[in-house]
Amino acid sequence: MHTALEAHVRHSGLDHTLLRPNAFAANALQWAPQIHAGDTVRGPFAQAATAPIHEADIADVAARTLLDDTHKSAVHRLTGPHAVTTEQQIHAIGTALGRNLRFIDVPPEDIGPETFPHVPPQILPALLASFAETVGTEPEITTTVETVTGRPARTFDQWAHDHRDDFRTP
Repeated sequence: MHTALEAHVRHSGLDHTLLRPNAFAANALQWAPQIHAGDTVRGPFAQAATAPIHEADIADVAARTLLDDTHKSAVHRLTGPHAVTTEQQIHAIGTALGRNLRFIDVPPEDIGPETFPHVPPQILPALLASFAETVGTEPEITTTVETVTGRPARTFDQWAHDHRDDFRTP
């Protein structure tokens, strides 16, 4: 889907810069209801490793590319600064909250739509398959945020700190 959209942009004749963020740190918000309910998060693939990017880094790169003509026709792959597993993300959120959160790894065949209510049920098998591919592999890590903005990408720990109110019990 994204490939087709990018092709339309490239062939439009308009100036453009393509941003390709990898894993979004904000996807961790899916765990907020479980964290509101207690100190345990259940889900698949505790050891799935990604390099989640903070949405503010995406915005900073986007702003910079709009202000600097040297990015015309560029394709920028965006990641966070280092790999973190699902379980490490849960612990980072717990640290930001001052709580001891734990992650219980649930086999993917036991995962239903209630675990990912924001995902259309017909897409869930493909999503789980993509998560499975991240177990035991090192994710792509780029320095694009630093190259474009002049400062390193924010860590997932920083994202968790910035979003701790999203995980506090309402």
